[in-house]
Amino acid sequence: MSAVRHGNARPASWTSGLASHDTDGVILVMSEFIPSQLEQLRDANIPLVVIDPVNPPPPDLPSVGATNWAGGLAATEHLLGLGHRRIAAIAGPGDYLCSRARTDGYRSALERAGAEVVQLYLSDPVASVVRPASWLAGFIRVPLEPGERRRVTFRVHADRTAFSSRPGERIVEPGEIGIGVGGASDRLPLRGSLTLTGPVRAVGPDRVLVTESLCTDVGGV
Repeated sequence: MSAVRHGNARPASWTSGLASHDTDGVILVMSEFIPSQLEQLRDANIPLVVIDPVNPPPPDLPSVGATNWAGGLAATEHLLGLGHRRIAAIAGPGDYLCSRARTDGYRSALERAGAEVVQLYLSDPVASVVRPASWLAGFIRVPLEPGERRRVTFRVHADRTAFSSRPGERIVEPGEIGIGVGGASDRLPLRGSLTLTGPVRAVGPDRVLVTESLCTDVGGV
């Protein structure tokens, strides 16, 4: 363990502070590792172990992963065991290793239960303000036996596209809305778009917040 501050003195970075002290080693837990930080610690001959890295570490850097996959699996199996069937997962940024592991655990639990969660995402590429690249607008759990097919229908109210305008008013704006349907935000094989028409419309606390979904039998392959 090494202190990185003395009084009001502040080093250029935490790695500079460690390199300037008699540090036996570093166990690092942080959001994202920067290559220049690794090089600074290596130049100072400081042993380093990274805990649960969010981005892939270099092959020669020792690392210890947390039980993200097992956690995603256990949490989903627990909810399934309680009888819940509409289960979505918010695992974190898609480019983080921990997020991918949590999502994989979630999917594995659903596959074991013979289920797929069909998710509906919307996007607004031409909004008057900057909006998220996409957002989850609806989902439904679809139990499937081997060889079975089912049809999923979403009924999306225009209120689900509402956002806060620059003056702070919640509005629905005409224009193109992107649609993506699939098993997760990074697996949306069905894509399309629709166009909202009419004037800008203000919405209040009574706006529609739920997307209706329906699963119907189609039959075998």
